[in-house]
Amino acid sequence: MTQEYKKGWKRLLEKLETYFDDQFEPDWKRKAGVNYW
Repeated sequence: MTQEYKKGWKRLLEKLETYFDDQFEPDWKRKAGVNYW
């Protein structure tokens, strides 16, 4: 990931996080072992 796309990726990951929080339990990141959020 290069610097010029970093803000876009961050925004996308935030939207995905919100979606997954709504679809699954709020602790889905811990259960899935996702460490990059």
